[in-house]
Amino acid sequence: MAVYRQDGGKTYRIQFRLNNRTYVKSAKTTDKRVAERMEAEWKAEIHGQQYLGEREEITVRQLLENLLTASLARTTVKSARNFLHVFQRYVDIDVNASEFDQRELHRFREARLKEGKKDSSIRTHMLTLSSAWGRVNAKIYNIPELSLPKFSQQKQKTDYLSEDDESQLLAHLLTRRPHASGTGNWKYEVHDVVVMLLDTGARYNEIARLEWKSIDLKRKTIELWRGKTRTASYVYMTDRVHQVLQRRAEQKNHEHWVFTNWERTTHRSDNTTYLNQVMRSAGVPYTVHTLRHTFATKMLKAGMTLNDVRVLLGHASMQTTLRYGHLEASDASPKAVAILNKQSVERNRAKLKVV
Repeated sequence: MAVYRQDGGKTYRIQFRLNNRTYVKSAKTTDKRVAERMEAEWKAEIHGQQYLGEREEITVRQLLENLLTASLARTTVKSARNFLHVFQRYVDIDVNASEFDQRELHRFREARLKEGKKDSSIRTHMLTLSSAWGRVNAKIYNIPELSLPKFSQQKQKTDYLSEDDESQLLAHLLTRRPHASGTGNWKYEVHDVVVMLLDTGARYNEIARLEWKSIDLKRKTIELWRGKTRTASYVYMTDRVHQVLQRRAEQKNHEHWVFTNWERTTHRSDNTTYLNQVMRSAGVPYTVHTLRHTFATKMLKAGMTLNDVRVLLGHASMQTTLRYGHLEASDASPKAVAILNKQSVERNRAKLKVV
């Protein structure tokens, strides 16, 4: 049975066995000859993959839709969905990635610029495509290297909390009385999240999805799963992080998750809107992600190298960490001053000898 109609249906189906495996799909045609040609092409494709080492094809639409099904922050998924909606209006995304004309990316950028869109917004959309592209296993799928258009680099202003900001925020979190969540088991909830972010430098979603099995209170270590880079990192606890986790362990609200949603049924939401509002109500005009910048800033000002901070933050590339480069403690400037001062003294001595 290779090409047949099922239960009196009008369209043909294809079915055959190859290497002890059965393959079945609809030909979506009422023409038997077309169905037979599709069968031959399908067999050749599978044979090429199994015996000749050929890689499977994947369309641009499929790799973008795969990104939408990944475990990502709600805002990231929303941004990716918006990009897919916009991108398909300008570009044919139903072609195989191996056949995709990447010059279309440049045309897309130019078209959006003419519409008045900012270069930074277009760059953000392009990074969504890059993320979806990079998730595809190149050993299985026939996917070439992606070449994005060049964008002007925006100067990045790195905000961070001062010591006074941090003290003000933590004091507010321990004394505020929000809607029914400032007492009982919820009294320290936001305070504990903020302490974890300040003292680990973790991304918010890494803390929101933190599991008890990843915590060793005796060794004072935390195994953080870096969803963005798909790697694990071991982080040592500060004294106040250890105190927070020790208290929460003694009064567990969930057997699996350290921080939970309102119903105590699963992990804490990835959405940071509420936390950002709480920070502003404390008189600290920053966002949750600023806490990560604060951690990095403290480490660099204390003398750690950029590579040390890259490891601590879980960055896959040093390029990402370079945004903090201007904060790196360095003894180059004091050395330069010492050299110039020494040269000045020597010149003055020489003048005195001549006189």
